[in-house]
Amino acid sequence: MENLGPPLPNPEEYNANVKLYADAIEQLAYDRGHHTLRFGDAVANYKPKTNSEPKHLTDNGMHLTEFGYWYVAPTMVSSLQSTSLQPPLKATSGDPLNALKTVAIPLPYAASPKGPAPKSIACQLPTLQEGSYTLKLSDASKVTASAEAWKKGVDIPAQDLYAKTEALRQTILRKNQLFFDRFRPQNETYLYLFRKHEQGNNAVEIPQFDPLIEAQDNKILELKQSVQISLPMFRSAFSLLLLFLAPAAVAFAQRDLKVIPDTDPAEELRSFTVADGFEVNLFASEPMIASPIQINFDAQGRLWVASSSVYPQIEPGQVADDKILMLEDTNGDGTADKS
Repeated sequence: MENLGPPLPNPEEYNANVKLYADAIEQLAYDRGHHTLRFGDAVANYKPKTNSEPKHLTDNGMHLTEFGYWYVAPTMVSSLQSTSLQPPLKATSGDPLNALKTVAIPLPYAASPKGPAPKSIACQLPTLQEGSYTLKLSDASKVTASAEAWKKGVDIPAQDLYAKTEALRQTILRKNQLFFDRFRPQNETYLYLFRKHEQGNNAVEIPQFDPLIEAQDNKILELKQSVQISLPMFRSAFSLLLLFLAPAAVAFAQRDLKVIPDTDPAEELRSFTVADGFEVNLFASEPMIASPIQINFDAQGRLWVASSSVYPQIEPGQVADDKILMLEDTNGDGTADKS
């Protein structure tokens, strides 16, 4: 647990107890030849390095924020493998003595969500013989340095590399969302349980998520590949061409929606049978509200509405557009005039 200070309790005693369990599990894993994911120290020892970085990695001591996930992710992954996720980028293959050989440069780790992506990053080419070499990322972007400098690491423009990393990250997020919608539909009662007689037809759509998930998996495999660069045999100037594959867009057919006529509030009010001493009026008619799921008034008399345009069940490939609206009557006439 991260110590956020009052009003949350001090987690020192709790963390000490958790550490006993963590140590035992880690020892058991070691004895059986397994890896362990242990990132508690990374959270406990975190200190912001710049003013732009947040003071904490969690919002309640336990659950990581977006920045917290970004910060802890390298620790989690490096605990499963011997290689580091940190720069400099280093070519993993290649032979400068043979023409048209290629070297593979891994993508950089994602840029911090709290700031812009770095404009440059160090790149190492450890297999070069003595001489001067030119790295050609594009017609307008070239970097020339000696073989010795390349072996130590030379800063190269990184905007395209980070853009590809971000494209990979967004694809992973999209695939995760599709998998979640497939694995845990938000309204299983309608699909499979006691209300399936109302919306049971939606159940046949759930397997339609599978090809969409597979398509995102293929896109991830395509985007995660190391950048392939050509390596001519001439030491005076060797050119590197970065290859970026543009995945084909996937189109999803949407079901035809039935036309639902607009309601007439005055006509509906006339249909009410109201007890003596009571009055019914229309508090709000808000065009942004679609399929309201839950409504409630707060102590200030404001109406809070949770709505979902995809209720009762998200369609395969569809992106949810849920909203929470607050409607307020500022002049006390019984009708909302602010949202």
